[in-house]
Amino acid sequence: TDSVAKVAGVAATRLPEGTVEKFAGPFRSHTEEALRTYTFELAQHLHDAVRDNRAEGEGVDQFAGVVEAQRGSAQRKAGSLARQEVGRFAARIAAERFGSVGAHSYVWCTKGDSRVRPIGEGTNNHRILDKRIFRWDDPPIVDSATGRRANPGEDYGCRCHARPLLIRP
Repeated sequence: TDSVAKVAGVAATRLPEGTVEKFAGPFRSHTEEALRTYTFELAQHLHDAVRDNRAEGEGVDQFAGVVEAQRGSAQRKAGSLARQEVGRFAARIAAERFGSVGAHSYVWCTKGDSRVRPIGEGTNNHRILDKRIFRWDDPPIVDSATGRRANPGEDYGCRCHARPLLIRP
């Protein structure tokens, strides 16, 4: 059965058929590229570790420690990548859902904790976006160095969310 949610007094039904599939392809491609890049970096690091192990005349025990550390690092990276991609996908679906009921704008909301990207640290700053209004189809610049734009939850490591605004005529 179709569930109905209330957004500012407007009934929002399920997304149109095929919406998830429409976004799945690009996200799958992005995830596969991130995995390929990380796999190459991991293989290169292990290659360098073998070379260093031989050059320094270390034994198998020392090398086993390096491999074990890499395994832990790979597991953390995989978890981080999975959280990132799920968050990006959920943010895009939310944008589609809110737009379908006329909420074309939103308020950028950070988590408001110490992990929010601080003012003055690099160019990827979400603290300055907090409580500002943006449109889904015109996301703010999240990286002034590259001009990259994103909605809440779509940027790397972003824990922010959008509070939809339904502006009535």
